[in-house]
Amino acid sequence: MEVFLIVLFFSLVMVAALPSWLMWLLAARYLPSRYVMPPNRMALFSTMLSLVTALLLKVELEGGAFAAILFLLVFSVLWTVALIPICALIKYIFLIKKT
Repeated sequence: MEVFLIVLFFSLVMVAALPSWLMWLLAARYLPSRYVMPPNRMALFSTMLSLVTALLLKVELEGGAFAAILFLLVFSVLWTVALIPICALIKYIFLIKKT
């Protein structure tokens, strides 16, 4: 039974990371190639940042573990929205310094 719950929770975390992953894929498709970051790695990074944010805010959700999935979904999207322009700007600055 515990294995089933762990697999269920892990799959729900992956579903919560899906919008973040799609946003990184769209950024990789529509940004110029020199500003592209690897979508899989950055989606995982956004999801991990949302987990860290939840731990730092000491989120106590009344809905239990399944309400945490919604929190991860919202914060992974927020981190993605913040990180896409930041990463592009950092790459732009470092590319200017190289040339």
